[in-house]
Amino acid sequence: MIDCSGSAARAAVLILSTLLAACASQPLNPFGRAYDEENLLPPGSLGGCKGTYDVAPYLEFGSKTMYPATQHMNSYSGDVVVEFRVDAQGRVTPLTAAEGPARLFISHNNLAMKDWRVRPATWWGTPVEVVCRLRQSYRIVGPYAPIRDDNEPPPERR
Repeated sequence: MIDCSGSAARAAVLILSTLLAACASQPLNPFGRAYDEENLLPPGSLGGCKGTYDVAPYLEFGSKTMYPATQHMNSYSGDVVVEFRVDAQGRVTPLTAAEGPARLFISHNNLAMKDWRVRPATWWGTPVEVVCRLRQSYRIVGPYAPIRDDNEPPPERR
């Protein structure tokens, strides 16, 4: 049992409980870690959606995709276009990769979509399901970006 009669012990317990409460109140990503502000997509309407709606779906919260480590180490970059469904409840379901250089980029996009919170599209005030397309660019920039002669993705393993 801890004797909290001393002011130093009381202060330590107060600080520890405050830190634990702050950690528990942060939203967690699919890996159970807290989000960084720079790793979040800005809220806004999702464009490029097919379906009958008068108000487009609205992204309320979502994490950006992480750059796959193996693709980064090998200096591969590229664009991926993914299709996903936003149902009437606002749930996001990845459908397929419409275009993309490598499967790792696509699987990282699908992983990031698991925590997206989306306000569904509506038609005359009633939520409706739509299918959207999103382009995600993977580029290595900065002073430590390796230089390659070719920018081809690795051969796919089957």
